Amino acid sequence: MKALRHIGLSDLGGIVGGPECPRLAVDFVAEPQENEDKIARYLETAPSYAAAGKIVGDVLNPDEQVVLFPGAKTDGVFSWAAELYYYVRKYHLRVPTVFIEHMALRNWIPPTEDEVDWKALFSH
Repeated sequence: MKALRHIGLSDLGGIVGGPECPRLAVDFVAEPQENEDKIARYLETAPSYAAAGKIVGDVLNPDEQVVLFPGAKTDGVFSWAAELYYYVRKYHLRVPTVFIEHMALRNWIPPTEDEVDWKALFSH
């Protein structure tokens, strides 16, 4: 089984990654980061591999009128919370540099579902 590198958001109760993973409470800033639109689009459009079967709102601002669908997405190398794109766009949340470099090497285009080697990722 090929191990995915998790970009977790423990604040969301989702996948928990290592210490380099973004934390909603501290890893956002007032100004957009370089390539933020490309990062958010990559995160949002990558294939899903898990879903929670519920809807959630903005955990930083419960008054924000937004509907998010929690789950997990992957590009076959990294995995992340499905709603991560929202926090990158809305709060300029920073994701690990190694992940940004990986997205850039893919020209900011995630693989399609057919391009992910699901068998290698989830075989026992």
